[in-house]
Amino acid sequence: MQYTRFEDLPVWQLAVTLYEQAAELIAKHPRLGAGFKSEFEKTALAISNQIAETFAHGTKAEVLRQIEHARSAAGALRSMICILQRQSSPRETELRLADLREGAESCSRQLQAWSEIVRKSNVEEETGRAVSSPERFQRLLDNLPPNHPLRQSEP
Repeated sequence: MQYTRFEDLPVWQLAVTLYEQAAELIAKHPRLGAGFKSEFEKTALAISNQIAETFAHGTKAEVLRQIEHARSAAGALRSMICILQRQSSPRETELRLADLREGAESCSRQLQAWSEIVRKSNVEEETGRAVSSPERFQRLLDNLPPNHPLRQSEP
């Protein structure tokens, strides 16, 4: 499958789901301060935004930098989830936090895999020109096994 829009990337879709879950969680968590809620929401939103920006960049260094920003945001979200998990909370909230943490970890693993693929690629050297991110990403996907987390399963 060829990805021509960042919205089609499985990792972006996961990041959006994380944001939705985070927003729902903080809306239902009365003991959180306004500052923590705001930072939690911004951090969750930053993951999908950084992935979108990654898709738009052309050079290998720019792509790697944006992926690292997205991974950093996923790590920050996991940290905030851990803080919430340390607080006593209703069982339902604990389950939501565990699901959210698992999603953030999965997103981070996918971003790490993407980063490793980009690092190993020689796309610019092979062509002698900067390659657009969609073209680079497709070339990288073409070399992945079918069950790799960056691949979207085809119907």
